Amino acid sequence: MKINRNGQAEPLTPETFAKVYNALNPPHKFILGLTWHCVERAGAICQLRRADCFDSRGKPLAAIVISRATRKDRVTREIPVTPSIFRLLSQIPLDDGPWLFPSYLNPNRPVPTDTYKLALSQAFKKLRMVGYSSHSARRGAITTLARAGVNARVIQQVSGHRSLENLQRYIDTSKPEIERAIALL
Repeated sequence: MKINRNGQAEPLTPETFAKVYNALNPPHKFILGLTWHCVERAGAICQLRRADCFDSRGKPLAAIVISRATRKDRVTREIPVTPSIFRLLSQIPLDDGPWLFPSYLNPNRPVPTDTYKLALSQAFKKLRMVGYSSHSARRGAITTLARAGVNARVIQQVSGHRSLENLQRYIDTSKPEIERAIALL
C-alpha cells in the first residue's frame, strides 16, 4: 500500500475506477479514463496532443499515438481506439489549441501532471480511499486484465512494458487467488 508517497499504489478495480471517475470533473475524469483504457501513465496522457487522437474534423482516429517523448521508456505506442475509448474521446470538448488537455493557466501548454494528481488525490480523500495514487489506474487495468485470464505477453504489449519482469510488479494478487492456485495442486 502506498503511504506518504512510499510503497506501491493500490490498484483500482472496475468498481473503484467508476467511483473515482464519477467524483472527478472534466478534464481530470477524461485523463483518468484514458489512463485506465489505454493502460498508460498519467504523465503521458496529460501531454496528449489533439492530433494524437483526432483528425482535422474532430473525429477520433483509429489509434491513439502516445509519443515517445512523453513516455518513460521513450518508445512510441499506438493504442487501438476500442468502442469504450471512442465513447470517452467523443465526450472530450475540443478547442482550437494543440493540446487535448490544455492548462487552465496557460492554454499553450498541456495540463500539468501535478494538477491532475492533486485533483485525483482530492477525489481519493473525498471517497475515503487510502493507498491510491495516479498510478492506481494503470495498476488496476493491468491487474484486471490478468484476473480475466489475458496472457502476460499480451498484457505486456497492451501496457508497453519492455519486460515481463517489470510487468509482474504491476499485477496485484489477493489471498483468495493464492489459495485457489495452491488448491489446484
